[in-house]
Amino acid sequence: MEVPGTRGISHLIEHLLCRSLSPIKNKFFLSSVTYNAWTSDNEVVIHFTGLWEKLKIFLPDIISILSEPKLTSSNIDSEKKIILQEWDEWFLNINNWVEGSFTRRILGSSGPIGERDDVGALTQLEVI
Repeated sequence: MEVPGTRGISHLIEHLLCRSLSPIKNKFFLSSVTYNAWTSDNEVVIHFTGLWEKLKIFLPDIISILSEPKLTSSNIDSEKKIILQEWDEWFLNINNWVEGSFTRRILGSSGPIGERDDVGALTQLEVI
């Protein structure tokens, strides 16, 4: 579970990993390989879909890219903006607001979306 001050860092890492894959995204598309990711309270998952014959061609690139994601200040700031927009949109939905308020106040958990102020304040050093 994330601690105060870094709540939402896992969600940010998820975004940064997917962003790091973007240089080969068109190659995936041409080979009918897709990927997506999600974050829970205790894991970040990136999953790939496609025929094994096509997907295995990309394994060396995927391993290389995900082993050394591009954690530049620019990438971090860009993805933080996207997450803050997602956060705002998520809490505009009354059902999400009620659930989020309950889990924050009663259970003491921010969930994978984190805390808006924490995400906004994350630095490159904390992410690395």
